[in-house]
Amino acid sequence: MDKIKQGEKVRFKPTIKQCVVCGSEFLSRKSNQIYCKQRCNGWATYHRHKTSISLVNKRRYHKELKNNNNFLLKRKIYRKKYYHAEKNQERILIKRKEEKKIRKKWDKKYRMTDKCKTTQKKYNHTYKGKVCAYNQRMKRKDNLKKVVNHFSGLEWFLKVYKTHGFCPICDKHIGVDNLTLDHIIPISKAPNEFIYTINDVQPLCKSCNSRKNNKMVVT
Repeated sequence: MDKIKQGEKVRFKPTIKQCVVCGSEFLSRKSNQIYCKQRCNGWATYHRHKTSISLVNKRRYHKELKNNNNFLLKRKIYRKKYYHAEKNQERILIKRKEEKKIRKKWDKKYRMTDKCKTTQKKYNHTYKGKVCAYNQRMKRKDNLKKVVNHFSGLEWFLKVYKTHGFCPICDKHIGVDNLTLDHIIPISKAPNEFIYTINDVQPLCKSCNSRKNNKMVVT
């Protein structure tokens, strides 16, 4: 830029420039002037969201970078995090899978303890526990209506009698009368009007049946 010195002051020499928006030539009296009229300036500010950084803001951005070293360091750190995001996500997923396995092992050990049984009994006697148990029973009844049990009572009695009162999962002697009916394919996952035969059913103790929940376990 051509500049004229007058003592200590420095003044900008007026030059002819081309407008960034409309492309027409105009006489600029400032070094930062890019637009010819106020209308072009307003249009540029309105459509600024379409471009990443406007032409006016680019110069301010570069000045801030030169003067501020902390900003440069922050930008480098942000870029490293952005470019290594995929690797970090893979590591996070692997950690979560390992944590789930550890939690499952811990849950199995905790369920077998006396502390878990006593707390569960206390919860079942509370108002909230009774309501939860009632809702589960009603859901099971609704699901049982959609399903057909195509086996006789004699077939079920013979299957229970073969166990001699032992649970096939935990191998504990409970008695023939205390064994409960368990559907191998869970009722919640079975389609509507599904026909259960004697081969789709197995006798289990109450604790194993409740622990099984809605999983496929064949003895």
